[in-house]
This record gives sequence, C-alpha cells and structure tokens, in this order.
Amino acid sequence: MNSASLLATKKQAILKSWFQATVDSYPADTARFLKNQKDPFANPVGQTTYRNLEILVDALVTGAGRDAMAAALDPILRIRAVQSFTPSKATGFVFS
Repeated sequence: MNSASLLATKKQAILKSWFQATVDSYPADTARFLKNQKDPFANPVGQTTYRNLEILVDALVTGAGRDAMAAALDPILRIRAVQSFTPSKATGFVFS
C-alpha cells in the first residue's frame, strides 16, 4: 500500500485529528464552540478551517502539489493572523 492509499483510507481520522489540534490552539470555550457549532453563519471560523483542512487532506491524498496545498492553507492562516497568533502558533497545527 502506497502512502496516498494509506492517507485515503485514514482521511476522516486525519481530518478529525487535524481539526481538533487546530481548535485546541484556542481557549477552551472558543475551541468547544468552533468544534460544536455547525452553522456556517454562526461559526465561519470553524467552518472555514474544517473545509480547508479537508481540501488540504484531499490535496495530500491526490498529490495535487504545492499550489493546491497553499491555496487550502491560505484562508486558515489569514484568519489566524488577524487573531493575533504568533507565526509559530498560526502554523503549528500543520505539524500535529
């Protein structure tokens, strides 16, 4: 089994874990809200983060390349930049 096939079989687990690691970088009350509020109008940060992490996992699975991955990361990092995250905290979820 190659790495793309392995990623594809574990996609939902990877996405769930990556999203959890991302929201855990927020204060506990905010993290709970981001994770549990499913309405995209009430929770645009959580929904944008989840949607773009899903795109990023798909890009990894399909080998879409650096541009596709950068496009998926861009909205997440823009949100985190205006929320006063340090650069290392803003990008730290990628390595989890």
